[in-house]
Amino acid sequence: MNITVQEALQLPVMAKARLVAGAAGIHRPIRWVTIVEVIEDINRLQPGEFLITTAYGLADNRQHFLDLLRMNKLSGVALYTGFYLKEMPASFIEAANASGLPLIDIPSDINFSAITEGILQEIANRQTEIISSSLNTHKELTGLVLKGGGEETVTHTLAKLTETSVFLLNEIGEMTQAVPCHPRMADRDFGGHPVFADCRESFRPVEIEEDDLHLLVHPIVADNVFYGAIISGKPKNAWKETDRAVIEHAATVYAIERLKSDAVEQTQVRLRGEFLEEILHKNFRSRSAAVEHGRKFGFDLSRPHTVLHLKLAPPLPGNGQTGDLQAHVTAVLGREKLNFLMKERLEAITVLLPMPAADCAAIAEMIHMGWDTESSAIRLIIGLGRTYEDVSRFSESAAEAVTAADLHDLLLNQKEIIHYDELGTYQLLLQVKDSGGDLSSFYRQVLGSLIRSNGHGIDFIATLTAYFKHNFNTQAAAEELFIHRHTLKYRLNQAQQKCGWDLDSADERLKLQLAVAAYRLDQHLEN
Repeated sequence: MNITVQEALQLPVMAKARLVAGAAGIHRPIRWVTIVEVIEDINRLQPGEFLITTAYGLADNRQHFLDLLRMNKLSGVALYTGFYLKEMPASFIEAANASGLPLIDIPSDINFSAITEGILQEIANRQTEIISSSLNTHKELTGLVLKGGGEETVTHTLAKLTETSVFLLNEIGEMTQAVPCHPRMADRDFGGHPVFADCRESFRPVEIEEDDLHLLVHPIVADNVFYGAIISGKPKNAWKETDRAVIEHAATVYAIERLKSDAVEQTQVRLRGEFLEEILHKNFRSRSAAVEHGRKFGFDLSRPHTVLHLKLAPPLPGNGQTGDLQAHVTAVLGREKLNFLMKERLEAITVLLPMPAADCAAIAEMIHMGWDTESSAIRLIIGLGRTYEDVSRFSESAAEAVTAADLHDLLLNQKEIIHYDELGTYQLLLQVKDSGGDLSSFYRQVLGSLIRSNGHGIDFIATLTAYFKHNFNTQAAAEELFIHRHTLKYRLNQAQQKCGWDLDSADERLKLQLAVAAYRLDQHLEN
């Protein structure tokens, strides 16, 4: 810990010293004391040094010393008068005042070593005080954690030890705890304060002064992860260097608590994920056994439940692709105070929610809206299954949710949040396929050479898909295909000639629509 020039002037050894200029800089910290007889290379002096000199040679070369004062690098300069300078030159006083650099007149009867020893001893004493205070603080705060006091107890103890207002913010700037000891510190939005953004970006403490307040924002960091920040403040005339040391220790304690909470949460997530796997694979003895097991996790599986299936399109490269998505979903569901089971997979996340599909759709909108804001370059597709009351049927909801998400790009009017029942024709075709129906034979019989022509010149499947999508509106379909309306009519006429079906017949048109849908579904499932 350093002392200021003002504090140095109050030491007994400096009783006869006199501040003659640069009063604006008396609060500058002294980091070291340097004694120089002859001032030669001024660039070798370090910032924060307190320079003591006999002023030898300055009577004939004052410009060199004036350059030193104007560099405004030192904490202060003490000149002996009576040896080589009889009195302080007016030019020195003017330069020191202009740069705010304290200029001190020391009478010749004060010893060099006495001044150096007095200032350095004070610095050493304060450093010893900080070390002692730090050790005591570390013991007290660590003791609180070991006794299970938790973050709230630590926050109140920190406010008491430092006599400061203390606020605890999470990683996104939301205030989680507050002990406002000073009226002007209450009701402040520190999460939106630029100083918090600086701390979050740099991972370093940031100190500022606002009017008569001194504020310290100290990051809470562990394993190179930013968990939030401590904001501490009080009137600047009451701020002490030991306060900074105490807050630094508190940040370490908070970081340990966050790591501990993360470990507990990760274990809970893993166990809940394993339990969800058991439910979706029906790996339980009976319905009542599953419901009883759920109660141990705090879940009432006797209520109606719905499954959400969330996947990224395209998937992110590498392992753990859905880590950010899982954190986002957990945050949204946490804000809504919802109980849920979640399982993270390589490219998707499955979530079981105790609510009907209509309410799940609203939750899906919240999740999607937040993700779209944070990661607009990566699409989030959310499939919803049907709602079931019997735990043995929750696996059906999961399968439906997966199907809805996987087939989202087959829908003519594509959506990013899809309920299984919205699959319409594709839901029917899947049921036919699952029942043993041969979709391939059906669409090949109906479409015939339209399939063989597909990929060789005109893409008749794409043409018919656009035509059906826009409810047989040739202008709208042509615009989607980037062709002229007459070109579209020509393609449709060719399609009718090749397959032998009449697009003006409602029955034949319906058969063509089903065949095109069956073809697209079969191609999707093969890929």
